[in-house]
Amino acid sequence: MDIAYRINGTRQTLKERGIAASPLNLFFRLTNTSTPFQDIISLRMMLLS
Repeated sequence: MDIAYRINGTRQTLKERGIAASPLNLFFRLTNTSTPFQDIISLRMMLLS
């Protein structure tokens, strides 16, 4: 449940900041993060949604 909450929270944050709409910003986030696993999960969830 905690994992699902964190994934959903990350997706919401990405969409609110408009990062999901910009591949360059998403790439920048993916390559400059301390939690790559969480971001990769978020990316996969966004692509599936």
